[in-house]
Amino acid sequence: MEVKSEEALFNYINFNKHKKQIEFHQNPARNKWIFGGNRTGKTECGAVETVMFATGEHPFREIKGATEGWVVSLTARMSRDIAQAKILKYLAPDKIIEVVMQKGRKGSPEFGLKVIPSVQCGDERSFEFCFDGIEEGSVVAVSTFWKNDKDAFMRGYNKMLEVIKLSAIICYDKPFPEMKGNIKVCHRKCEQCEWKDKLSPVEQINKYFEKCCI
Repeated sequence: MEVKSEEALFNYINFNKHKKQIEFHQNPARNKWIFGGNRTGKTECGAVETVMFATGEHPFREIKGATEGWVVSLTARMSRDIAQAKILKYLAPDKIIEVVMQKGRKGSPEFGLKVIPSVQCGDERSFEFCFDGIEEGSVVAVSTFWKNDKDAFMRGYNKMLEVIKLSAIICYDKPFPEMKGNIKVCHRKCEQCEWKDKLSPVEQINKYFEKCCI
């Protein structure tokens, strides 16, 4: 029997959570990570936290209204089959205001949400596989935030441009001067520093690509 999203979220909050998941949800830190073995509840925990922040309804913390954010996965398939599926498990349909589709219908968002791949590399050994699955003409996302080893980042970035012909690159935070390509800067919002764009990261992306069929 299919469990409705409201019931799934209620069961998680009241019955199914692990004590470590409670600590994660209650932690007031701005940046949080959760580590564990296979099938220990990491994805469930992250999906629920995402839904709580997105709706502004968090039973363990006080949030001033609904928020915006990104859900990032290593591949488009992982975004669709894992992260997106888990979020839709806990997100009530009446909470979905708008869905941007590649294919499908608004009534079935699990079949058509737009995915922008996030590209990350290790050292040169990862170059053989880390760009697999990204089609020519795609839009991808990279981040220079907390990138202390610029030389290593640029080696991977230049290899990406060599391997894939991209239509645009979303760069989260300030691009390095050496970066080439059709770069769209997504400025991060931070309470402790100034930012150049008053729009949120999600609003910035919508502004850049509102007329682009990606």
